[in-house]
Amino acid sequence: DLRSSQLLQMIAPHLGDDRQTLRTVVNRRILLLFGGSGLARAPAILSALRRDAAGRWGLRLSGGLSTVSHGAEDLRRCYSEARLAARAASRDGSIREYGSSPLDLVLQSLEPAVKRDLLRAVFPPLPDADAEELLQCLRLYFRCDGHVEQAAAQACIHKNTFRYRMDKLH
Repeated sequence: DLRSSQLLQMIAPHLGDDRQTLRTVVNRRILLLFGGSGLARAPAILSALRRDAAGRWGLRLSGGLSTVSHGAEDLRRCYSEARLAARAASRDGSIREYGSSPLDLVLQSLEPAVKRDLLRAVFPPLPDADAEELLQCLRLYFRCDGHVEQAAAQACIHKNTFRYRMDKLH
């Protein structure tokens, strides 16, 4: 279990003498606020940090990037966006930008009660025999950002079979 100080030490070489990037660790979450030229370098910095964490520390890091902040009043929005993107990224251990996977992010931003209501409104009750199979296909479809071939490969089925199951949902 790494402590905050160890995580900050792990980050330091990747940021170098960059004084425009605020860095802290809260509840084992690394928070980086990129400013100035650091903003353009953020994806490369985060990719290098992920590789280093895996190689040197045996850690699997994932994370999210928000849209650009135009002032202190935007920080709450940016933090929420980054959290949603990070939640989507945690499934595959990647770094995701807010808005890069809209299907997954939209669903994750909904309250549980709203999700249940939406599910009931969009999908009629499914027979138990089909429900689990179709739910798995739907989850894969969203996880693969709508790429049928990729979802079918992960389900170990032919893409036409996957399409047929998605048509049943339709």
